[in-house]
Amino acid sequence: MASNPTRAIRLAATAALVAFVGYLCWEFAFNMPSSFAAVMSEFWGRAMLVDLYIGVAIFAAWVIYREAALLPRVLWPIAFLFLGNVATLLYVLIALRSATGPGGMNQFFHGRRTT
Repeated sequence: MASNPTRAIRLAATAALVAFVGYLCWEFAFNMPSSFAAVMSEFWGRAMLVDLYIGVAIFAAWVIYREAALLPRVLWPIAFLFLGNVATLLYVLIALRSATGPGGMNQFFHGRRTT
C-alpha cells in the first residue's frame, strides 16, 4: 500500500485533474472564444500566461532530469506546452506509481536516477 504522503498527493492530483478537465470541457463548450480574448486584453491575463509557461519550463526541466529515456524527455515537455497542467497532473499521477516502499518519495523526485 502507498505511504500516506504518496496517497495524499495521488488523491490531490486526481481530484485536481478531474476538476480541471471538467472545467475546461465546460469552458470550451460555452465560453472559449470570448473568454480568451477578454483575458488576453488584460495585463493580468497576459501575466498569468507568462507565469504558466515559466511553470511549464521548470516542470519540464524536472522531467528531463527525472526521466532516463529520450522519448519521455522530449514528449512530456511538448505535452506540457500544449495541455498545461492537465499534462503535469497526468505526469505526477504516473510518476507516483513508482513511489512505493521506504524510498518512495526519493523515487518520485529522482526517478530512475535513484536505482
